[in-house]
Amino acid sequence: MSYSTRARITRKGLLVFTARRGHKGNPAALEAGRQKRALGGPSTWSDTSRRKVARIAQAWVYGRTSQAGDVWDEKSADCAARRFVLLTVTLSAKQMHTDQDVKRLMLMPFLRQLKAKHRIANYLWFAEKQPGTGNIHFHIILDRFLPVQSAQALWNAQQNNAGYIAAYRAGREAWHAGGFRYDEADARSLAVQSAAYREGVRTNWSNPAASTDIKPVDGAEAVMRYVTEYCTKGAKSDAGGVQHEVYGQLWNCNRGLSKLDPFEVEMTPELDTVIKAETDAGTLRKIDGERWAYYAGDAGRVLSDALPWLHQAFRAHWREQSMKLPSRRSLRRAGRKTEPRLSIASRKREGPTQSGGAGQGAAQENGPRKASH
Repeated sequence: MSYSTRARITRKGLLVFTARRGHKGNPAALEAGRQKRALGGPSTWSDTSRRKVARIAQAWVYGRTSQAGDVWDEKSADCAARRFVLLTVTLSAKQMHTDQDVKRLMLMPFLRQLKAKHRIANYLWFAEKQPGTGNIHFHIILDRFLPVQSAQALWNAQQNNAGYIAAYRAGREAWHAGGFRYDEADARSLAVQSAAYREGVRTNWSNPAASTDIKPVDGAEAVMRYVTEYCTKGAKSDAGGVQHEVYGQLWNCNRGLSKLDPFEVEMTPELDTVIKAETDAGTLRKIDGERWAYYAGDAGRVLSDALPWLHQAFRAHWREQSMKLPSRRSLRRAGRKTEPRLSIASRKREGPTQSGGAGQGAAQENGPRKASH
């Protein structure tokens, strides 16, 4: 088996490492992982998984930046990253299914609905346990704006199918059996709890607002901070010291994101000379590992000034990778192709009542059109 020294380059640093050509991973470690999954034990984050998730998230931001402007430009990266949002979905009642079943019966259909109804094709999700309840919940990074009301309706529909809305309704009706009752354990104010009670009564407790939360991601660095935070969290413990661990997958993404490749080049004497000179000058700070060395600093500017060919190769690589990510225009085209269209003659034959009903049904299903953000 042959070895080669490669450099993986980003705007904020570069990683120099020794790679084994044709290496498919440690067979013993792979077999141990398969046995652990077969036994159904709790999942833990490995260093390999953390590196893979970080690589996917970084490639995602760079790919979107290439669609928005110059991938080497930090302002373009921040502009592209502001399209990202963090969506959190939780269970509104005590968890009744295994972690694997919640993902299979609720999370995956929810993600399919996001793509079908809102043309959201790219996602990166993380599973966690809530310290107080032990319920599983999910943090999902998306690269397209989504109204919180839309996400809430879709997630609560999955909760309803799995029986959680019925359990939530029974709990709320029992708590408010004699009318509105203030909950001191709830962090919300009296006014907020009162408004939530009135809304719950109006909707028959069928659309809990606390099940979903959306907040924007401010800048490219924030995306990586979120990813690092979720990858480094351990098992959750409640007040009694009981640990709650996630079973099954801790994270996943759509297939398109997993196909994105980082920018790597073979180490050359020219590149090695530039790296050593900038390290000696203090521009880059070296961190040594067993079979790798990471150089932190403004690697993008340094290398683009010293090696213009590397700058051009970096931009070309991410332009190519960005083609793997569906654009909003392509998703709109795909949506139009799947929608049935009727000719004018067909509409006349069907009559005004039938065509009007179909239009109303489509409006109710898809909701009002909103401007893209």
